[in-house]
Amino acid sequence: MKASIDDRKTKESDKATKDIVHSCISLLNKERKLLVFPMLSFALLVTTLLLFGVYIDEIQELFDYLTNRDVSISIPILIGLFIIFFIESFFQAALITSTHVAIKGKRISIGYGITKAFNKIANILLWSIISTLMNFVDRLYGKSFVGKIFGQITLFAWRILTLFSLPILILTNADMVTAIKQSASVLKSSFGENIVGNIKIWLFLLPYVFLSVIALVIGFRSEGIFTSGIFLGGGIISLLFLFVLGRTLGSVFRTVLFVYVDEGKIAHGFLKASLDKSFKTKGEKNI
Repeated sequence: MKASIDDRKTKESDKATKDIVHSCISLLNKERKLLVFPMLSFALLVTTLLLFGVYIDEIQELFDYLTNRDVSISIPILIGLFIIFFIESFFQAALITSTHVAIKGKRISIGYGITKAFNKIANILLWSIISTLMNFVDRLYGKSFVGKIFGQITLFAWRILTLFSLPILILTNADMVTAIKQSASVLKSSFGENIVGNIKIWLFLLPYVFLSVIALVIGFRSEGIFTSGIFLGGGIISLLFLFVLGRTLGSVFRTVLFVYVDEGKIAHGFLKASLDKSFKTKGEKNI
């Protein structure tokens, strides 16, 4: 009997999470400007790499580090990783603040998100420094196979534990330590929903990814230059867009979770019943 009740609750929670993901997709469809922030982030990262193209050895060293954990730490790698984390965190902050406005049912603007991110620049800089340093945590375990495994487990645990740290730093007045502790608390209240929600987001995108891969395959196998270029270009552009879309939906999803779990506020366009079945909250009130 108890097992039957637990199964029913699990199914209800799963359906509720699915409804929340669909509401996030609807929100993004309504406020497509939210996609601009990850696009700007990607464009700025590429531009930065091109501007520093004269330092090709350092860029190659950074690429080797990202793909090969045996590469030694160096100043160029530290600087490169910091730039990557700062740009990504800055535009994530802009996306988070804009999402926070959008889930209240208000219209957003790109300028608003950028301004709010600049207002939190100190927190973003500190978070970028910590993220950069934590990326080297696996080196503490040595270069042995076991050491690498423990290092990757530690890094993965850190990323999961701090999943909500940036939204907390941006949307509240919490300091870094408080943000990390609060992130763990929010994660505890919504761990299953985070997993199910992110899986459903990528399952939603999977058919489009499959079509993009097919386009790439056709492009590679085509003999005509024009046909090959069309399919290869279309496949690459669509994959990049799907990556941006997935990151944006994930950020919107986490922001909705944080606002509801921490404040008990029901985001505009979301079902109270779905949120109630999925999360434990501190309070409960409409936005």
